[in-house]
Amino acid sequence: NFLTERLKQKHKVVSIVRSRKELFDYNSETIIEKDVKFISADDICSYSPDIFIHFAAVIYSGNNNQYIDNVEMAKNVCNICNVLDLPLVFSSTINVVGLNSKEDQYVNSKLKSEELVSELCKTYSIVRFPLVIGRDSPLVKGIENILIKWRLLLFLGKQKGRIQPVPVEALIKYLGELIDGTERLRQDINIVGKYIYSYREIWGNV
Repeated sequence: NFLTERLKQKHKVVSIVRSRKELFDYNSETIIEKDVKFISADDICSYSPDIFIHFAAVIYSGNNNQYIDNVEMAKNVCNICNVLDLPLVFSSTINVVGLNSKEDQYVNSKLKSEELVSELCKTYSIVRFPLVIGRDSPLVKGIENILIKWRLLLFLGKQKGRIQPVPVEALIKYLGELIDGTERLRQDINIVGKYIYSYREIWGNV
């Protein structure tokens, strides 16, 4: 929704969503309510799209469906881009280039999806980024909801995890500029924040 708000300033936007979210603003965009795994070129060809932006993903799941869903979505999107000859902007995670994340189901689903994108798409950019933070970002909203309910959250033990989170405003500005200049799409892009934090520090700052 952050990205569509930016894009709607200059472009006509058609959004494919599994279901509408109450907090999102869907004004000035066309909505197709359908699972990305089952969308077809026929569903969108009448809108004469210029570019496909695939940012949908199953991030949290307790079973193997996370891997299967993410890979199937990516494969279907790649096939649509081939049929309609569309450039693709595909979001991934910076953890695919890390050394200690390969056992994570989400990371593995993104690794496989990246392989499909590079094999099946003619013109594409894979954009990898870590945790996104900032006002109204999913992380901040999640922390706010927890603190409203519990008022206190304890971090026990030594916090070893370190991360370079990306400010949501900066990420959206960059992605908007990338999409506006489609001649730059033939590249893979790794984005990380300037500063390194522990998760304890991130929660404390929020």
